[in-house]
Amino acid sequence: MEVAGTDSHSAEAIQKDFQPAVNQSINTEEIQKTILDIQGDGRYASLNYTMVDKNGAPGLLVTADEKSYAPPIIRPQVTLDGSQYNNVLFSIGARITFLNFGSYGSELRNDVVVGSQYGLHTEFYHPLRVGSSWFVAPQVLFDSNQFNAYTSSGTLASIYRVKQAGGGMDIGYQLGRSQEFRIGYVTEYLKYSLQVGENTEPTVSGREGYAQFQYTLLHVNDPVIPTTGQEGAFRAQWFEAYPSPVKGYSIPAFPLSQGSLAQFVPISERNTLIFGGGGGTVYGTKNANIGLPVFSIGGPHLFAAYGTNEILTNEYGYGQLGYLRQVARLPPFLGGNVYVLGRLEGGAYQRVDTPLGQPPQYRNPADGAAGLIVNTIFGPVLIGGAVGDAGHHRIFFSLGRVF
Repeated sequence: MEVAGTDSHSAEAIQKDFQPAVNQSINTEEIQKTILDIQGDGRYASLNYTMVDKNGAPGLLVTADEKSYAPPIIRPQVTLDGSQYNNVLFSIGARITFLNFGSYGSELRNDVVVGSQYGLHTEFYHPLRVGSSWFVAPQVLFDSNQFNAYTSSGTLASIYRVKQAGGGMDIGYQLGRSQEFRIGYVTEYLKYSLQVGENTEPTVSGREGYAQFQYTLLHVNDPVIPTTGQEGAFRAQWFEAYPSPVKGYSIPAFPLSQGSLAQFVPISERNTLIFGGGGGTVYGTKNANIGLPVFSIGGPHLFAAYGTNEILTNEYGYGQLGYLRQVARLPPFLGGNVYVLGRLEGGAYQRVDTPLGQPPQYRNPADGAAGLIVNTIFGPVLIGGAVGDAGHHRIFFSLGRVF
C-alpha cells in the first residue's frame, strides 16, 4: 500500500495501522473502520482510499488531507450524576490535546474540570521512536472531588471532600488501537475530610504510593454506546504507602487487583445483549489493617438502586445481564440514536464493619434497572429507575459515561 498527501512520519504511522490488511483479500468494511479510527486522532481533515494497480498487482492508495489549522484539539466533557436527587453532582471541562508536542507522535494531554469535581490531569505521551508501539507517559494530577456517604438504608448522611495531588510515570505498549499495557509508579498526597453531616467515615491525610500494572481493552463499534465488541480494564497494584486514620499507625504494604469486562452481542439490527462482570480484592488483607476502604461502588453504572459510591468495601464481585434496543434517532444537529436499556445485576461485597476477630462477612446486593439512553451533542444522557434489595430504590439520571 502507499500513502500520499502527508509527510513521511505520518505516512509510516498510517501504513502501520493498515498492516493487518496487507496481503489479505479486500475488505472494504475493515478499511473504512481503520480510516475512521485514524481520523479519530484529530490529525487529519479527511482520509480517502482507492484501489490501484502497480506492476500488475492490486494495491491500496490512501490519501491524507492535513488540517489547515494547528492543534490543540479541544473536546468538551460534561458530567452529571443525579443518583441522589437532593445532591446532584455536576462538572464541566475539556480534554485539550497538543499533537506532536516536542517530537512527532508525542502528545500533551490535559484534562481540566470544574464543578462538583475540579482539577487538572496532565500526561505527556511519548513514543520511544517514531511509529513505535512502546511509549513513556509521565503525568501530574491535582484533583478535588465530592464524595457522598450514606446510611444503611441509602439515605445521604454526609458529604466529604477528597483532595489529591501528585504524579507518576508509566512505561507502556499499544497493541493495535484497541489494547494497551502499562506499568508504572504513582505517588500523591491524599486528604479525605468531612464537609457536611455526620462523621460516618474515617478522615485521613497523608502520602499514597503504589506500583501498578494496567491493561485496557476497547474493541467496540462505538466508544459511547457500543452495540458490538468488548471493553474491559484490569489493574494490579502494590501499595507501599497508604494514609492511616490513626495517628502514629503506619498501614502495612498490601496488594490490590480490580478488573471488569463487558461483551456486547448484537442479536438483530436494533437489539443487543450485554454480558458483564468484574470485581476487586486486596487478597485477604484485613479491613482493620487498611483503614479507609479501597473500593467504592454504586450508582447509574453499577448497582443503580444504590447511590454513587454508596458501597465501601475491600473486596467485591458482580455480574450483569443487559438488553439494549434502538428505538429512534435524533436529527443530526441534536445527536444520534435513542436506546432503551434494561439491566439485571447481582454480586457480593465484604463488609468493612465486621467485628474485630470475627471472620469476614458479606452482603449480596442485587437490583434491576431500566431507562432511556439518548446520545446527544453533549454526550450520552441516561434517565431511568432501579429497584434493589434491602429497600433500595431510586430514580436516576446522568450525563457522560454510560458503560
